[in-house]
Amino acid sequence: MRYLLDTNVLLGAAFLEAAEHEACLSLLQRTLAGRAPWCLTWVNVYEFLRVATHHRVFPRPLAFASAQRRMDSLLRHPAVELLQETRRHGEVLAEVVGLAGAVAGNFVHDCHIAALMREHDVGTIVTLDTHFRRFGVFKVLGPAEY
Repeated sequence: MRYLLDTNVLLGAAFLEAAEHEACLSLLQRTLAGRAPWCLTWVNVYEFLRVATHHRVFPRPLAFASAQRRMDSLLRHPAVELLQETRRHGEVLAEVVGLAGAVAGNFVHDCHIAALMREHDVGTIVTLDTHFRRFGVFKVLGPAEY
């Protein structure tokens, strides 16, 4: 079963002070040690780079080069699939927005990820963000549950 690792799990694994660090790190280590297919999106990559290097989020943020090396390493993993928009993206985005109800602000990024998941038939997301339950079509698991 393919699953998407959300940005907050990647951040949780990278920072000792992050919520659920141990569960996020354990999941990421198991993911990288295995051969089971898993997914990321460019949204996740850029969100990680933005947040991991932000001094207002983490007292000791990563240097951009270090954060980028981490993402490059994940993107080179043999089992990762990088989900990208297809010609159907606008149609699928409208569908997931319709499922979610009111959409505004940061939730737009979640809708983008949800649309990519629907386009590529990925039914599970591992995340610390409960907002993905609003779509009603994904299995939403925390890092300790997977």
